[in-house]
Amino acid sequence: MIHVIYNDGKVYESSLTKCLIEFLGFLLSDFNMEDFEVNLVLCSDKYIHSINKKYRNIDSATDVLSFSMLEGSSKDFFETGKGNCFEEPEILGDIIISTESVDKQARDYGVTLEEELARLAIHGLLHLLGFDHERSREEKRVMFKKQEAYLGKFLKSYLP
Repeated sequence: MIHVIYNDGKVYESSLTKCLIEFLGFLLSDFNMEDFEVNLVLCSDKYIHSINKKYRNIDSATDVLSFSMLEGSSKDFFETGKGNCFEEPEILGDIIISTESVDKQARDYGVTLEEELARLAIHGLLHLLGFDHERSREEKRVMFKKQEAYLGKFLKSYLP
């Protein structure tokens, strides 16, 4: 289940958030993780800057951050995708997206706000699912290929 939390005072069109919730749930089920919960936090640059500084020691805003609640868990859990090291419901983690970055990047890339928000949400969820574009060129290639494939599915299925 996906929970949307607005930390920036903006409320995106409810039909868009409903589509994102449904699609991110589909993505979770694609990885057999549909029983997990994810928080999608939409926030300001100021808020994401403070989180970035506090947890990553990077003194600037960014577009998206992901924080897994499974990091440091037992090896058995990661290998099997199942385990009893968590109480129900199992929380996969948080995706934090700066809506100011969504606005700016949508203009810069010539795409809609909906497409850019979906791209960042998919990117963040892939990180929670264990993909990391910073580890190697190959992992970067694989992650971005998956990201764009899922984005294409989202755009085709949910946006006119």
